[in-house]
Amino acid sequence: GGGLMPVDEYFGDGVVVTDATTVVDTDALVVAAVRLREEAGRAHALEAMVGAARDLVLRRAAAVPVESAWALGTLAQARTELAELARSCSALAERLASSVLVYAAAEGDARGFMRIWGLVRPDEASGWNAGMSGPRGGFPWILAPAWGLATLPVLVPSVLAPGVTWVRAAGVVRGQVAQFRNPDAADGTEGLRLQMDVEALSRILVAETWSWGTAVGNTVESGTRTWWGVHNTKAPEAASELSAWALGIGRLMRGPTSGVEVASASATPVIEVVPSDARATSVAGPILPGFSPGGSLLGLAALVGAVPVRQSGDPRRGGVPVGAGPAAGSGGGSRLGARPTSTPRSGAQLLARISDLDSSDSRGQVEVLRHTTPTPGGGRTTSWSVVIRGTQRWDVGGANPQDMLSNFQGIAGEESDQVRAVRTSMEMAGIQQGDVVEFTGHSQGGIVAAQMAADPEVARAYRVSSVLTAGAPVAGAPVGAHVDMLNLENTGDPVPALDGSANADLGRSTTVHFDGRHVQVPGESSGLGPHALGIYREAVEWMEQDGPGRPSEVAAWAARREAAMGFTERTITTAQLFDTHRVGPS
Repeated sequence: GGGLMPVDEYFGDGVVVTDATTVVDTDALVVAAVRLREEAGRAHALEAMVGAARDLVLRRAAAVPVESAWALGTLAQARTELAELARSCSALAERLASSVLVYAAAEGDARGFMRIWGLVRPDEASGWNAGMSGPRGGFPWILAPAWGLATLPVLVPSVLAPGVTWVRAAGVVRGQVAQFRNPDAADGTEGLRLQMDVEALSRILVAETWSWGTAVGNTVESGTRTWWGVHNTKAPEAASELSAWALGIGRLMRGPTSGVEVASASATPVIEVVPSDARATSVAGPILPGFSPGGSLLGLAALVGAVPVRQSGDPRRGGVPVGAGPAAGSGGGSRLGARPTSTPRSGAQLLARISDLDSSDSRGQVEVLRHTTPTPGGGRTTSWSVVIRGTQRWDVGGANPQDMLSNFQGIAGEESDQVRAVRTSMEMAGIQQGDVVEFTGHSQGGIVAAQMAADPEVARAYRVSSVLTAGAPVAGAPVGAHVDMLNLENTGDPVPALDGSANADLGRSTTVHFDGRHVQVPGESSGLGPHALGIYREAVEWMEQDGPGRPSEVAAWAARREAAMGFTERTITTAQLFDTHRVGPS
């Protein structure tokens, strides 16, 4: 485990697993949690009564020493058993409370969630607002232009966007950032609440915005205009509108992108350049522009993003041709700087590799691992791991494709420059038609991993065996029923909530929810709070070990992954690194 401190004794109480078989009666769980908490209180009261009786006997012990000794021993045993009963009831009540909050959030009813929270966590005050002033309130939207005029001199959001949607969104973000920066104020449900806020804000944004499609070439499932996956939320559609604006803003600020360069990190780099975002998939603008300059800025950005830009590189590589890299074993791996490395036999070891990837303002990095395992009879099997890190730039349209533009496009299910970079890295690494491949990623890397696994062209070209995501919004990823997908979500992490919906967990997909407040990662100061990769790495390491309270679903996923990848003690692994950046922007 890399010397990481174990999770604390309460961590297991907050682990909740959902999959395709999950059926829940939340009201029954609420009743059970409340009753268990009451029983824990009664057990504590009885423990105190027994303690008082023991003190009384102890004061009279000299008069009847033999009988007193027996009574004292019996009372001590009773007190110990009552304390254990109280502890067990409290732990089970907390586990039920954690479960019912996850299930209630999945239902998407903000007011219902607050009601349940008040019942199962009566001692914790909620600062979350789902009322009139929250994103689900009844603001008269026809006043949006006047609101934009009134707030123009004083509110920054009016410079960014035209309607009160953005004022509300700014309030939500401000509250989340405050929780993010103040771990003492965290209650472990920030991500669950934000998920419902995103869903509500997305519906408002889509309702306030007009748009029409201009192209379909950027969607992963090319040739269609359907929204990414199966959703009960407008978040993908809202993200598509945001990505159209972000693409235009990036071009206005930094210039157009003429391609994505992927270079092997070797002494003699091999370089491929593929076409980048030629144009946005839609043009979007506010229905009620108001009087703020945000309307003009977004209108200009929408038009700039919709203009096709001449691209460099081989235009045939802008689609989804796969398996065209150098043949495995042909010497291409050595030429591209392959180096021996340890085989990631566990999910924790796989996530640890993400931490080792480099990044800068201008470049991202992708790692491709090749696993070769001898088989009885003199043959060998080959499998591959594609390791993808998260967001490295918090602006749009810069040279590093691991930016917010790729985030918006990923949530929308559109093909981003980061998806293009990952696919090209796979080709250059030498992954062949029919090879076994797994994807793993943290944050944006998890979005891309899910996109790759859900891409029908990738599924036809490779045997996608498994996916591991950590802290990623992947509710819209329609991964095939044969793919073992394990999604890790810290309920206090805002990032997995940005898809506005609970994961569908269809087929062989499983989501493990946990409370990251009970995970300590000494020596790691990433500034990401509950979103830190170390928290996810430590959590899955605990889940994969034998012991009480461990979710059996994680062990089952790990066993199926190891079998599909063909891992044994004789497996030899080599690693190839690929640097990526956009060509053109300043």
